[in-house]
Amino acid sequence: METFIFLGLAFLGLLLFLILPNPQNTKIGSPCYEVRHIGEHEWHKISETKVMERLVDSFDPVTPIISRMLKGEEIIVSQEIYRVLSR
Repeated sequence: METFIFLGLAFLGLLLFLILPNPQNTKIGSPCYEVRHIGEHEWHKISETKVMERLVDSFDPVTPIISRMLKGEEIIVSQEIYRVLSR
């Protein structure tokens, strides 16, 4: 059951990315994510799967958080900060 919820959320995240207007990026594609541990200065690429797993553990519902990330906002959880990779 959790697998279906997770896959649904991943699909929803991709769908939101394709639907939300972004005047800076007219190219259609899936977002890449970055993570930075609190107290560090370096960002690291992270898979969409890992981002979704960690966000689901921290937020209920997760859809508004994904929408904010896709609009360029950094999301802070207990030990990490997530954002969509700037291109």
